Amino acid sequence: MNYQKLNQRKRMKNKLLLVFVMIIGSHLGFAKKVTFRVDMSLQTINVDGVFMTGDFQSEAGLGTDFATLSPMTASANGIYSLTVDIPAHRKYEYKFANGAFFYDVEFVPVESRVGYDFVDNRFIYVDSTSTDTLILPAILYGENAPAGLNLARVFVDMGNENVSAAGVHVAGNFNNWNASDLGLYAFVNHIYEGIAYVSGSELQYKFVNGNTLSASETVPSSCANNGNRTLTINGPSMSNVVCYNYCDACVTGISNWNAANSSNVYPNPISREKTNLKIRNNYQILSIRLFQNNGQLIKFIDQIGSNNYELAIDAIPAGNYFLQINNEKNQTQTHQISIQ
Repeated sequence: MNYQKLNQRKRMKNKLLLVFVMIIGSHLGFAKKVTFRVDMSLQTINVDGVFMTGDFQSEAGLGTDFATLSPMTASANGIYSLTVDIPAHRKYEYKFANGAFFYDVEFVPVESRVGYDFVDNRFIYVDSTSTDTLILPAILYGENAPAGLNLARVFVDMGNENVSAAGVHVAGNFNNWNASDLGLYAFVNHIYEGIAYVSGSELQYKFVNGNTLSASETVPSSCANNGNRTLTINGPSMSNVVCYNYCDACVTGISNWNAANSSNVYPNPISREKTNLKIRNNYQILSIRLFQNNGQLIKFIDQIGSNNYELAIDAIPAGNYFLQINNEKNQTQTHQISIQ
């Protein structure tokens, strides 16, 4: 009897040990090595060296997030790098600095910013836990892209989809149609986005609900080129927000939406000197909401009760925003607008 109890205790200890090992292993499995890189070849390097700061530093054991400047290591051709081990399935924000003081940080161009004119950090989304090191492109200091390439920022509304546990990705001619290479992140509810670096004058791409090409969307023929979406590249370029599997913006909350019920927003882009953005809908507009790219609501106007409305934009900083329109039929459309 005593031997039986002893064996039971041993088996219980072994089970507890196995559970502990599994917990630790699963925790470590979410770690990912990431190499940040910056191209300083066009800069005069500060005598103190090149640094970076971001919200990954406490996780990487480098210091307090955005309160520490972490030194980067020089390599060939003016490239500086920093490799960290940080949790995956997260969005991270960061900046580079040519010097050891915070007044030495770079000015991040609007097209690369987390929140455009409101949050001026760069960002990445780490969605892989594979054992290889994620080596990020070497972006020119203070610029949008690596040398010889242009930034392309793409947006997709997944509000009508059940998003895969593997996340949302984009595949295209910029990454040899690799459906697991570039994971997208949603700053605004169900609107996913990511930044690709493109050579040539045209980006061809598809969004992927998952991480295999078999899970990619079907682009309607009316907006497809060889079955793909296209974006003309002329310097830093950004796509419109489109609904997954559709040509235009999503409509939520209804099942019988058609083009006759759609809303129009014009002029777009608009100069702040024009002061008013015109909004029209075939039904009465109940409310409008204007969001920053990071999801922060900056304007909410309700009880409009008209098919037309003019939104004063002269006090809104230049940048790109999401305008959400709700009408009396409980139909909602989201437009990306650009204020210049």
